[in-house]
Amino acid sequence: MNEPAPEPPDTRQQAMLRLLEPLARLALAQGITLQPLAELMKLALVAAASREDPDASMSQLSVRTGVHRKDLRRISERPVPRPTRSAGPEVFSRWLADPRFLTARGRPRVLPRLPPADGGPSFEELSYSVTTDVHPRAVLGELQRLALAALDERDRVRLTAAAYVPHGDRGGMLAMLADNVGDHLDAAVANLRAGGERHLEQAVFSDGLSADAAERFNRATRRAWDRIQADLMPILTRLYDEDRARGVAGTHRVRLGVYGYIDEDGDA
Repeated sequence: MNEPAPEPPDTRQQAMLRLLEPLARLALAQGITLQPLAELMKLALVAAASREDPDASMSQLSVRTGVHRKDLRRISERPVPRPTRSAGPEVFSRWLADPRFLTARGRPRVLPRLPPADGGPSFEELSYSVTTDVHPRAVLGELQRLALAALDERDRVRLTAAAYVPHGDRGGMLAMLADNVGDHLDAAVANLRAGGERHLEQAVFSDGLSADAAERFNRATRRAWDRIQADLMPILTRLYDEDRARGVAGTHRVRLGVYGYIDEDGDA
């Protein structure tokens, strides 16, 4: 008697498992177990369905998401936390991109904290060019706390890092992870649903490398990113300033990210 043919694997579930396993590792690292994670999944399903159909009824949302109506009522009564944006990353990025705050060789200038008598650039001018809602001293304090900038005895500010990575700030690191990975997934999902390449979302891949070769490639990717950032940040800064000068409402945002990953080949 012939054995029945095995069921073909569900590619949708395989893809979801591949995406959820790193999320599970993050949850375990943060002490988040199944029950609160399941609650977050309910919130995410309802948020996604409501975003696609803002006029959907409670019954329609329940059918679409599988979330029970009593849970939907409870979720609808919860206040939606609004993310807060720090001025630090934007000030840091402008410092790396705006020619006024760069040397002739394209490196970030050491800036006097306050405007100098000769009218040259200052950290205060840099900070106010990004936002007038936060005092420059508070922005500087944030950058100092994250070990991204330092104030010397002559009241001058210098960058002490080449990339905005909030070391020592667990909340900041998690927020950056959520923003970067969240937008990456949003781009990939949008491309999948559109049936084409709506957003840039590409990668190069190789296996069968030695540990040394993999690490050398990793260093090459970092150098390539430095060149990409140096090319694109001035363009982004110029476009932003042009919009502000023309009084154009800023209703869109952009993000370009690069990631690299090294792991042992499971089949080796």
